[in-house]
Amino acid sequence: MSGRFKLGKVAIIGRGKVGRALAEKLRPLLGRDLSLVRGRGRAPLRADTVLLAVPDGSLAHVALTLADPSLLTKALLTKGKLRRAPVVLHLSGLRDAAVLAPLEASGVVIGAMHPLVSFADRKHPPKLVGATVVISGKRPARLAAERLAVLLSMRVIARPTGALQGPRYHAAAALLANGAVALATESSRVLEGLGVPRRARERALAGLLRSVADNVEHVGLPKALTGPVVRGDASAVALHLSALAPKERAAYVDVTARILAVAIEGGLAPAPARAIAALLRKGRR
Repeated sequence: MSGRFKLGKVAIIGRGKVGRALAEKLRPLLGRDLSLVRGRGRAPLRADTVLLAVPDGSLAHVALTLADPSLLTKALLTKGKLRRAPVVLHLSGLRDAAVLAPLEASGVVIGAMHPLVSFADRKHPPKLVGATVVISGKRPARLAAERLAVLLSMRVIARPTGALQGPRYHAAAALLANGAVALATESSRVLEGLGVPRRARERALAGLLRSVADNVEHVGLPKALTGPVVRGDASAVALHLSALAPKERAAYVDVTARILAVAIEGGLAPAPARAIAALLRKGRR
């Protein structure tokens, strides 16, 4: 059904990392039907599908601005008649579609479309192919989001009520995306102490993270867990602890405690689990 949905003229509001990345991917597909505009502008906007790529704290303000009928002009007209109501989607994972409620009084269909992707740099946008986007809203909004996902070759998780958007969902995403960077930073510091150059260790860790991501996708959780803990190799954990500096050891102990919990969930036998837990308790002293 989404393949037959007509996006019409698409406008992305917000020229930050997310807005520019999406515009770069969609430009070859939509051509002149795509525009990228500033998030603080008040110029009339001729569009049928609008993506709000603005900070979470600005969403309500932008919604109020667009609610002015003189600013959002319907473009999908056939013989002077509107083919469908315009759709406005925000790209936040922290808020649900309700933050755009002021637009509904203007006849706009609201929704949310959150790419479950890490946008870190304007010059190096992330790959979207195969990534997941979480969408919610009324049916026209979901159809618009699904059509965009198809164009971007992204997978879709659809929840009409917006149950997945919100602080709990966003915390899950932040835990992995930001936690992985924090752990990579700790690993990088250890490699730095071994004399590995910065770019070499960043490339090496990136490759390792990609292999973990592949395992999560193809093997699943918790089977993607590898290493000495899941094997019950307490002697390897003891060697790790003895080789690390005090600050490095503290990070290792904290993370390995979580690894041990996952390994136990995956079926690690009680005896090696107790031995590793004892080593971690000793490592905290």
